[in-house]
Amino acid sequence: MLRGRHKETMLLQIKDITERFSSEIGLYKELAALLCEREGEIESLNALATGRDAARIAYIAHKLKGAAGILGAELLADTAGELEEAARSRTEINYDLVSERIRELKKNYRETCEAIREFVRENEKPS
Repeated sequence: MLRGRHKETMLLQIKDITERFSSEIGLYKELAALLCEREGEIESLNALATGRDAARIAYIAHKLKGAAGILGAELLADTAGELEEAARSRTEINYDLVSERIRELKKNYRETCEAIREFVRENEKPS
């Protein structure tokens, strides 16, 4: 679960998740579904980069960063934060860097959502 330049960053912070949602796995599942149903928004990032819409990219990245943070998805939160920072550059926006961050975000998004689904399956009580 360790990745790239984020050597110290875990895909999911299981301890934090279980402490925060210990008796509310159903709530975690609902919140996670809201995050993991954003595939279309994630896919729109390439078109936004092509259109040089840094403000919209930063907005989407900021929302993802917050949602991922709440859900204990540390790597996704970090990656979204890096994309937000790249898109909010105080100088000229480096769209090559923005595109690189988008590629990383997409990869981490897919891996995170799969890890969340697995976590929920393993921790959900049978009905």
